[in-house]
Amino acid sequence: DHLKLRDVINVIHSTLHRTLEPLPLGDEYWNIRDAIVQTELLVLRMVAFQVKFEHPHKYLLHYLSTLKDWMDPADWNKYAIAKSSWSMLQDLYHDPHVLSTDPSITALAVIQLSWEVFGLQVPFLGGIESSEAWFKVLNKRATKEKLWEVMTRAIEVYNKETETLSKLLISAPTSSS
Repeated sequence: DHLKLRDVINVIHSTLHRTLEPLPLGDEYWNIRDAIVQTELLVLRMVAFQVKFEHPHKYLLHYLSTLKDWMDPADWNKYAIAKSSWSMLQDLYHDPHVLSTDPSITALAVIQLSWEVFGLQVPFLGGIESSEAWFKVLNKRATKEKLWEVMTRAIEVYNKETETLSKLLISAPTSSS
């Protein structure tokens, strides 16, 4: 269902200004409406007008559920594989390639990166270098190269963040006591 922009503006206006009447059709309304339309166009351009997107989260949850069954419960509870994989996937959304990469490969890559961060390997199966790698059991199209490509981009997201933060810290004024 499509919502009328006028209704959206009125709901927001009445929520923010509970004591006021609905916004009349004047300059303020038209300025707000134009700002919303321009913002919507900006967001659409940023996502290359690709508004339908298959998110890797459903694959991540499925793969983590399977891996949990393969592991010793004590080890699963000791290491935050699921939480770190989820966090890495969320952070990967700062990379525009997440829109064009196979979502199942993206999910496998963040899980593999989490395994490597904790220095672990999937039990009973080979690591990423093995011909019987764990991810091939879950997705036949997955290859070491595809996973490495996504993992590299995830690491680049963190490197960019570190670079940006260090620039901000260097340029921040220091206060003396």
